[in-house]
Amino acid sequence: MTFTWISLVGHASFLLAAISFLMRSMVWLRLLAIGSLLIGIAYNAHIAQTEPELWTVVGWQVVFLAINITQSILLVIANSEVPLSEQQRTLLAETFPMMRARSFVRLMEAGQELRPAPGTPLVEYGASMNSLLLVTKGSLALIGPHNDVQMMGRGRMVGDITATIGENYGGSPYQIIAGEGAEIITIPHAAIASLRNKHPDFAFAFTDGIVRGIAKKVELLIPTIVAGSNRQEVVLTDEQRLAHALLLSSMPTCFVKELFSLGIRELFEKGAVITNDDRVGIIVKGMVRIARADDQHIILEDGNFLGEIGFVAQQEFAVKSVTYAERATQVVWLSHVDLRSLEQANPSLYISFLNCIAKNLAVKLTKPLIPNASGSEVGIYAFGRGASTNCA
Repeated sequence: MTFTWISLVGHASFLLAAISFLMRSMVWLRLLAIGSLLIGIAYNAHIAQTEPELWTVVGWQVVFLAINITQSILLVIANSEVPLSEQQRTLLAETFPMMRARSFVRLMEAGQELRPAPGTPLVEYGASMNSLLLVTKGSLALIGPHNDVQMMGRGRMVGDITATIGENYGGSPYQIIAGEGAEIITIPHAAIASLRNKHPDFAFAFTDGIVRGIAKKVELLIPTIVAGSNRQEVVLTDEQRLAHALLLSSMPTCFVKELFSLGIRELFEKGAVITNDDRVGIIVKGMVRIARADDQHIILEDGNFLGEIGFVAQQEFAVKSVTYAERATQVVWLSHVDLRSLEQANPSLYISFLNCIAKNLAVKLTKPLIPNASGSEVGIYAFGRGASTNCA
């Protein structure tokens, strides 16, 4: 095969096109495609001098070039930052730290700002939530069914669970009343869904922020001391299919297999302390009790996460709870490093994984208190197969 300068030009055009298919960044894909088309136009225009049929190819390449240039300009505009006020920058950092400024502005523009008078009821107990309420200043009071009161300050959200999973779980578990100096933005769930469908980067950052907010509400922080217990490599078992059905049903079976292949199974005898070190656990068999510093307890059966809050929050916390094995328990641990690698390799599956965490936390938040053996309510929650939810 004899190479001429014009044949090398043609090879260069196709080589750039091939390299563009390897790019994960849309910007680089577009730029390489533009370079490929420019060289391709020059190559085909030269040959078209003697073979006029190739002018058809040149014409279509010009059309493709115009499309790629236009889309590149729109992409740069969409990814460019917009100026934010000091209050907006603070609110963005507190609520959606992974969201771009332009996406945050879109979210704020989709909502309506309210300044309710102190004591104004905003949400009644058991009411359905059709909007996300974001506190931008002041505070809101959450009054529970037993007249217990929780205060929510700037950056906290109401209706975040419904916005993520699309279900009300029997309505709001609190009556919500405006506090002193409260300012909120109410954003319809329909508008949020529209933004998530139109802007994939917004969907990822929004889900991340919602999960962080839910994690703050739960406030279950697991100790970070590695437990001394038997370990063995995970193999494909019936327990994996159980986790798929209860926690990861929206994900392909091949992904569940891959997820478990990254994990380590840890066996805990009854009464053993269960601790995690930069890992997210999936309870595949058994039951655990999370004893909080405020004397409340949570019972988790197979089909639940452990340590997911520390993964989402991405920061160190003081130990506020201790986890014990109520009976012989098996946990599959997934390291934070492997999960972050998943985020880079397959963002759509990573978003599905965050949605699974959000739904599992939502169930934990909305289950009522049940009495202990003595008949007095000590804040024991029970979450098992009946409390689990599938991911969408």
